[in-house]
Amino acid sequence: PVLMIRRGVDLQEQESEDPSFRRVLVPALATLPGRAAQEVAFGIAQRLGAEALLAHVVTTPAAQDEIHYSRSEWRPEPDVGEGEGDAPWLVARRVMDEAQARAREMGVTTETAIRIGISAPRELLALSREAGADLIVLPASLRQLSARPFLGYGVEYLLSNSEATIVVVSLPAGWRRG
Repeated sequence: PVLMIRRGVDLQEQESEDPSFRRVLVPALATLPGRAAQEVAFGIAQRLGAEALLAHVVTTPAAQDEIHYSRSEWRPEPDVGEGEGDAPWLVARRVMDEAQARAREMGVTTETAIRIGISAPRELLALSREAGADLIVLPASLRQLSARPFLGYGVEYLLSNSEATIVVVSLPAGWRRG
């Protein structure tokens, strides 16, 4: 993986070369770049003794699908049944369970957050602020867009709007895990 790091607002003013992070936020995504980002985030959390927060955002265009969350546990409150309307929640839970298993394999305990919103980057930004995440680890697929590399709209949004340090994990083209 290729790592790109953008120092957070608090670290830009520090002279220390060894920043300390307390809470690491990483999306729970079932993609190769998503898994690579999780491994990087869990490695950092393990090494620094930081808390890891796994987040998955179910995007929906309907604003009435907003759900209230418990600030202490970062978990959705509604009951999730087996009905057809609950399919996104079931998928989100499965992706989250796989990411938590990966964290346990690396010796890291996690908190989880499943959110609903119309914009995954906005929900991740809001969650990072609510949870006090000082490090965000994001997956990206590096693409060439005109004269500069492009990391995707979501990553670019978070790089522009988050105060936290951001690590972007990108896999080289054609990379397959062995």
